[in-house]
Parts: sequence; C-alpha cells; structure tokens
Amino acid sequence: MSLDAPAPIAEWHRANDPRGAITLRMLLNMSSGLQHTEVGDPVEASDTNQVLFVSGTQKMAARAIGVPLEARPGAKFEYSSLTTIILAEIITRTLTSSSDTRVRAEAYRSFATQRLFGPAGITSAVLEFDGAGTQIGGSLIYMTLDDYGRLGQILLAGKAPDGTQIVSPDWLSFMKTPSPDNPEYGGQLWLNRAGGRDPRPALFPGHGPATLVSCLGHLGQFVIASPDQNLVLVRLGKTQDDTAAFAALRVALGRVVERVPATR
Repeated sequence: MSLDAPAPIAEWHRANDPRGAITLRMLLNMSSGLQHTEVGDPVEASDTNQVLFVSGTQKMAARAIGVPLEARPGAKFEYSSLTTIILAEIITRTLTSSSDTRVRAEAYRSFATQRLFGPAGITSAVLEFDGAGTQIGGSLIYMTLDDYGRLGQILLAGKAPDGTQIVSPDWLSFMKTPSPDNPEYGGQLWLNRAGGRDPRPALFPGHGPATLVSCLGHLGQFVIASPDQNLVLVRLGKTQDDTAAFAALRVALGRVVERVPATR
C-alpha cells in the first residue's frame, strides 16, 4: 500500500463517488473529509457513541465507511475514532478475504501479536472486536501499566528491548511528522506542538521537547514518549474531559516532563 494512493476501500471506488479520492495518508492524518462527528450534542447522538454502544456494534466499519463527505478529502482535520476503525478494517481486509467473524478477528490478533506485541514483550494486550470481526480501532485495547510502557518504548525509536527494529524509521518518522492540516497531530499520534485546531492543546507545547509524542486515551489516559529525553511516561486513570481537573492534569504532566533532562 502507498500512503498517497486511494485507500483500498472498495465501497468508495464506484463510479462518480468523490470518496475515491481519500488516501491512506488522509485517513492516518484524520483529514478524510468524511462526515464523522466525534462528540455530538447531546453527547449520546455522536457518531462515535452510536457506533460503539448503540446501533452500530455489529458492523462498525460498515457504518464508518458508509457516510458521505462533508469536506474535500485532505482539506479539513477532524479527529474521528471511526476513521481509526476504517484503518483497522483496511488491515483486516489485507490479511484475509474471509467474511467469517472469528477468522477475521484471529487474523488481526495474530498479526498484532507477531509483528508488534510479541517482539515488544507485551503479553497482556486484549483487543476487542465488533460483530463483524473488525478490531475496534481508536479504543478498547487493554494492557497492564508495564505493557503500556513497553508500547511507549516502541515510540521512542521503533525498537524492541533487544534492539530489534519493530517499526521502520521511515514509518515512525511519518507518524511523528505534523499533518498538513493540524501541526498538533501526526500519523495517528498527538504531537507536543502549538498551533492545533482546538484552542485547548492536546499536550503541553512549550513544556518539554517538540519531538515528544503521545497516545491519548479517553478520560485522561496518556502514553507519552520523548526520544530526546529517553523518557516514557504512562498515566492511567479517570479525569473527566473538558474540566478544570483535566486542564490541571495536562499542566502537571508537562511539569513532570520538563524536569527530566535531555539525553541528546
């Protein structure tokens, strides 16, 4: 697959479908232009909550794929958990042509174990799948604290503890490169940079290196990796989004990171 080729979603490649212009890079950068609403008003009306918990649980990828465009592909950043479900579906379709739920889930689980979790020494990972056997990208992956730390270790240089290269340097560089539509976001990773689309920063730009990256979970879960400091910081807990407590948590994490000296 090529980052700038049309994404391999057959449903978008029918005659006169403008979604055929969506590339893999756009999906990874959250700029597909698809009509996904991450947080609706009221919150239970959001596409994400409807798909995860209400009417879309059996075929999450189909629901995510089936929406129209609301913007020209590549022209607008919009964070979307459903976009990551589409990416999980692309992986599954690449691994197997089977429509059997168990076969699809096992193909994805085996690939993740062989290529990522196993070499990294991660043994506790539990992946959840929808009714069609698609991994629920964007959420619902469980690990112990130590194993989340091992995941963060991979984000430093793409290497296993024994030095084995798990993620290629080129791909890791892409993941950490600011997207054209949002300097605070890369390839499925948040970046410690100013100028994001949201007036509230996702991380803490100006505090700690700009090379620092993070996976952000719901309700204040962070896996932070800072190559310049050889630092991995994991925070598991529950702090309600959009509250003063959450803002204070982000500030506190920034202060912790600032206290760690650079190693290069």
